[in-house]
Amino acid sequence: MDEPTEDCRDEDDDRDTYSADQEEEMDEEEELPDFEMEAAGGSGMAPYKLPARIFNKLYPHQLEGLRWLWSLNCMGTGGILGDDMGLGKTMQVSAFLAGLFHSSLIRRVLVVAPKTLLTVWIKELSVVGLRHMISDYSGSNKNDARDFELRNAFKEGGILLTTYNIVRINYKKIRGDFYNDADDEEEGRFRQKYELPIIRGNDKTASNRAKHIGSNVRKKLIERMKPYFLRRKKSEVSLETGLTDNKWLRKKKNELIIWLQLTDLQVLKKICDHPQIVTERAAENILEGMDGMLNIQEMEMAEKMAMNLADMAHDDDDVVEVGPEVSCKLFFILALLRNLLEEGHYVLIFSQTRIMLNLIQEAILIEGYSFLRMDGNTEVSERERMVKDFQEGLGAQIFLLTTKVGGLGLTLTKAARVIVVDPDWNPSTDDQSVARVDRIGQTKDVIVYRLMTSGTVEEKIYKSQVLKGALFRAATEKNEQTRYFSQSVLVMIPLLVIACWISY
Repeated sequence: MDEPTEDCRDEDDDRDTYSADQEEEMDEEEELPDFEMEAAGGSGMAPYKLPARIFNKLYPHQLEGLRWLWSLNCMGTGGILGDDMGLGKTMQVSAFLAGLFHSSLIRRVLVVAPKTLLTVWIKELSVVGLRHMISDYSGSNKNDARDFELRNAFKEGGILLTTYNIVRINYKKIRGDFYNDADDEEEGRFRQKYELPIIRGNDKTASNRAKHIGSNVRKKLIERMKPYFLRRKKSEVSLETGLTDNKWLRKKKNELIIWLQLTDLQVLKKICDHPQIVTERAAENILEGMDGMLNIQEMEMAEKMAMNLADMAHDDDDVVEVGPEVSCKLFFILALLRNLLEEGHYVLIFSQTRIMLNLIQEAILIEGYSFLRMDGNTEVSERERMVKDFQEGLGAQIFLLTTKVGGLGLTLTKAARVIVVDPDWNPSTDDQSVARVDRIGQTKDVIVYRLMTSGTVEEKIYKSQVLKGALFRAATEKNEQTRYFSQSVLVMIPLLVIACWISY
């Protein structure tokens, strides 16, 4: 098997334009014979051909993915490429499409992706020489601009690149009615036939019969999915680049669950209307509610009391207190950053909300640390510059990101330490954030710090993440799964949270 001639083109690597030397190298590669695959089963379909210059960019696991995609195409069916994040799924699909166009097996294709990943798709498709075939069906339809792209794709062929929401709204324009009511019925049958028996079998207190049934159902599901589902984990993938003795994809990744106790002030805020949480607006609302009920003298006294409460809580609105009594997470983050930055580490800090990022930002400013920040208000062009600066080590060692924006489509392998401030009900959201560093190109051991607060709803979120992860592994991996919790424990979670608050 041909070995890669350069680092794998991961789904969001930054690439410079080709130099004259690179163009000369491409000309030499174009003289090499195409990689070729015959159609299976004597279907009479023309063979699949992929130019050598693209073939030589792919790692062995990506070539395996290419063959699998071709087998699905020969069967006339779809499938799920479920590789771990960071293994270059976008590159595999882009290379496959390049071969289909090169072999004249297709005229047009629809690519649907989250809006934040469209630039990633454009980059990858450009790498395999398909930039000129892209019609962008994702922008505004002002002056029928978007409809023009659609008509062009129908007439000239090529790649129609769009988002889920636009497909949902314009599916009739694109290709008739995609939606079938039978899908809802099929989902119900799937739950009854597969999901529920597997969940019952994974219960920690499950009977031997329930375990046996759950195990058999899981094996049947895996067997049924096998032809249509391809998944490779980072720990199982060998790059075989010949560059180092270590042929595995990456160094080790360790995830630490950090359980923190609420501070006294945080507990107080949860159980009473403490003056610390009275804002100026809240104080004004109190006064408005009392208007007309009091005489002038009483009103002046009430106004003075309300303003005093607001001043007690916010003597200086520009200053954020970050002492150990204010926030257990902020205090831990600052203590951790002191050690990590002294050791020369680059750090990603993820939070679900901009509000929490604001608090962290103010706290690290007080400490005098420089940082980069990316959230929903950051322009796309600015995001690319930030990623480039961070990857090249220009300036800040800290990168603040929201999970919705920074958790998708970025390669930030300069960092090897990740702090996930608040957990998400969907475990894949947190995993996507971690995958920004745990991917092809990472040369250091990765450590992830997941912060959880004891005695809060985060306990329930964490248990939910564990269960969802176990269910996913049960459906995709052959080995038997560990039974973590019983149903009775899950039912008791809200009561356990209340008990923790009382005992604090």
